[in-house]
Amino acid sequence: MASVWVISLLSLFFAFASCAPMTCPTMEDLQPCSCKRVAYGLHVICANFNSSSSLLKVFRILRDYRVNNVLLHGLYITDMLPSNLFDGLQIKQLRVEKSKLKFSQPAFTGLDDSLNVLNVAQHSMIKSKEGFSLARLTKLTELNVQSNHLVKIRDTWLNEKTPNVNTVILDDNDITEVESFAFSKLSQLKTISMADNRIKTVKRSMFPRPAQFLFRMDLSHNIIEELPSDFFVEMPSLTEVIFSGNELQTLPQATWTPVWENLSQVFLYNNKIVCDKELDWLKRYRQVHQLEGDCVAPKEQ
Repeated sequence: MASVWVISLLSLFFAFASCAPMTCPTMEDLQPCSCKRVAYGLHVICANFNSSSSLLKVFRILRDYRVNNVLLHGLYITDMLPSNLFDGLQIKQLRVEKSKLKFSQPAFTGLDDSLNVLNVAQHSMIKSKEGFSLARLTKLTELNVQSNHLVKIRDTWLNEKTPNVNTVILDDNDITEVESFAFSKLSQLKTISMADNRIKTVKRSMFPRPAQFLFRMDLSHNIIEELPSDFFVEMPSLTEVIFSGNELQTLPQATWTPVWENLSQVFLYNNKIVCDKELDWLKRYRQVHQLEGDCVAPKEQ
């Protein structure tokens, strides 16, 4: 019995010893960043400076603390960020806004086993030697990259590196091309948005097959003229489809019927849809709860 107590006490000792502090470092140590305590750890804000050495100094101090959220705002760092910048940190949520950061290797290396949410927004620019390249982020579930001028979404960016992502938002990135298998290995994908880009062609192969959990797709405000006949095949959970602001001219029955009975919201405003007999098939199917769009012809439709 005594040995059991000894083992239990040792276990408790190591458990407490391994717990990072829930308090912030001193303001002097953390300059030019700031810190506040939140429910699940610490929220750190680094804003409005351009020194990579200052950022590295702060992050080295934070290795001994339980940092949950980090906001990088207004950081215009022109030199290459050190490869060990995030080493030892267990950041769960990272937001980058109005910043320009350059990495010597895939971006956010060191957060492989901790980062859950990555948000790059408000005209930030993230670059590595390979252009835009993410580290392997096995815990990442939400990726939101906007206004980053990505142009081309490559097959290798996400598939093998972010296997557990369920939310992908790539709006307003000047995307013109999405490679054929860009999201095909994201088996947990639930929602995807690539609105406000310049995408002309989409393929079924871009998405997982089956896309078991995908329920929302937003490809609004692109220049898509038509959808492949198999585009919605094996998407059993899809309920929301947004294609407003494209160049679609019709809704082919073969394309839409695989998901039509499950859809609850379909938005098709500002396309070039001709509401003629080719759409008669819609009358034979269940009415979508919220089907919104307009016709360029006939005018009375």
